[in-house]
Order: sequence, then C-alpha cells, then structure tokens
Amino acid sequence: MAIGLVHVFNEAGHRASYRDFLSDRLDLAAVTGRIDAAMARRLIAADRLLFATVSRGTAFKAVFIGMIRAMLGKRTLAICMAGDWYRDPARLVRSAVTRMLFRLLDATGRFRVFSIIPYELMPELARTTSDWILDLCLWDLPDHITRDSLPQTDLSRRTVDAAAGRAIVVFLGRANQRKGYSKLASLARRISSDALIVSAGLVAEECRTDAETLRAGEMIVEDRRISEEELISLYGVADYVWCHYDERSSAMSSGVFGRAVQLGRTAVVPVGSYLDRLAGLLEHPVVHELDAEMLCSSTWSPSEKHFSRPADNPDKNKLSFMAHESMQKLASSL
Repeated sequence: MAIGLVHVFNEAGHRASYRDFLSDRLDLAAVTGRIDAAMARRLIAADRLLFATVSRGTAFKAVFIGMIRAMLGKRTLAICMAGDWYRDPARLVRSAVTRMLFRLLDATGRFRVFSIIPYELMPELARTTSDWILDLCLWDLPDHITRDSLPQTDLSRRTVDAAAGRAIVVFLGRANQRKGYSKLASLARRISSDALIVSAGLVAEECRTDAETLRAGEMIVEDRRISEEELISLYGVADYVWCHYDERSSAMSSGVFGRAVQLGRTAVVPVGSYLDRLAGLLEHPVVHELDAEMLCSSTWSPSEKHFSRPADNPDKNKLSFMAHESMQKLASSL
C-alpha cells in the first residue's frame, strides 16, 4: 500500500500545527524527529513526502533525501519560511552545495520548495524557491468557526470582566523586545482609561520590567504557557491583536497575525512592514498605532462585539481563493 508522509524535524513553533493540518488535508501520515539512518530509510521509502518545514539547520538533509528519492523517480516537497532557507552561516560550503543540488532537482520537478511568502510581496524569493503558497496560519482553522463556537475560558471571562466595556488589546505568545513589548508597556500608560491590555505567554527576562509596568497599570499579564484553547478564547474577546513587531520579526508571516486574519480581528502592525503589505494583499483591516482617541471611538460593550471572518463568503473572498490555490499547488506537486 502506498504511504505518504509529512515530516517535521521538531514540534517547535508552527511546525506541529503545519504537520497536523497537512496530514489531514493531504492524507499523509505524520512523522516527527531528526533524520537518522532509520528515519532516512522511512522517508526515502515513502510514496509521497512533504517536509514541513525546512530551514538553515535542516535543509541539507532534506535536499539529500530528495536527491535519493529523485533517483528513484519519486517527488519530494518542502515548505520554507524565508528565501535563505538553505543557508547555514556556520557551514557555508554545505549551504552552497545545498542550493546547487536544489537548483538541479528543481529543474527536474522532483524536488520543489514552496515559500510561504507571496512572490507579489517579495519577488526575489523566486530565485531560491520553486513557487509560493499562502502561510497555513492564515487559513488552517475550520470553516465552520463562528462567534458562538469559540471557546470561553476562565482567562477570556476574566479579561471581559476586567475590561468593563473598554477596548481589549491582546499580546499573544512569548513576550520579548523584538515583538514590541516595551512599546506596548509604554502605550499602557496613555490608554489605560480606554483599553485593557492582556499579555498572554511567557515573558522573557529582558521584558520583566515592562511586564511589571503593565501590572502596575492594572493590565493582565499571564506569564506562563498558554493553552491553545485559551489563546483562541482571547481572539474571541479581542478588539485588537498586537503584531507591532520590529522588522526582523515581521519580515515573514506570523501565526498570531494569521489567527487575527482568520478570526476577523484588527491587527496592530508597523506601517510599511511585511505584515502591513500582506494585510493589504488580503484586504484585512489593520491599524498602525493605537491612541486614546481611536480607542475611545471604537469602544463597545462585550455584547456588541461583532465577529467577522474574511472567509464568510468563500466564492468572492481573496483569502479563500488563495488558500484553495495553495492547496492545489501542494496536492498536484505531490
């Protein structure tokens, strides 16, 4: 019986959700772990193989597996997060070999690497990838999700009670300086009468002082690992989702931003950043700055919160079209 596999090297970050989503949608068995001799044999033997994802530390092994599979007449796909996915700064010779092998294999159609960044936004990626797909974080939630089906948790209920009718701004995930945490803490002093800020995720040591600033302003700081259910519940009560990262962090797509798009929440992004341009491409609402006047004009009671998803009309929606096209690319290339 033919067996297809989707492989990730570890479950950190986006990888586990990518693996599980692609496993379900493409009917592939999910495998996780470093590529030792036993794993290599299993991957080479697979009828279909998708690496989700490859990066600097894993690219060489993925391409080497793809080369062997190509010699056996098999196809291999990979998803990458950035244009320099093959480049390991500590192994420049290996990086050059990886890129050379990729170009040879790509020409045969036996090994293809898909960027999660549309070429329309970064055309230079066409030089180091085969094609692009829309980041899965922008379209991996079930289509039937509505306001009533979103979970409520103790954290989301506590957030609504603490907001007392003010706008709710959520910062989700690990708090560090690259994600604009200091800017958010500084902002808290100016908007506290109009908004409640919720920081949900582990706080890095460099941001401890900022977290204390938020607490002193009677904002909510959950300095711990947040469950998926809690995260989704916070999207359900949020008015704004903080994605005002510095350009190093917002130079590629973001899972937090992706959920904001899928769940119809306005994202806060830096003007001119990749996320800003992506929002424009997807026709998703964003703001570049939060101030008291804006928050005051957009404040409503929890019972009046609207829930809108760009995918509510899949026949006319750009995001839905791009998501469908992305899945078609993967399916046909396998």
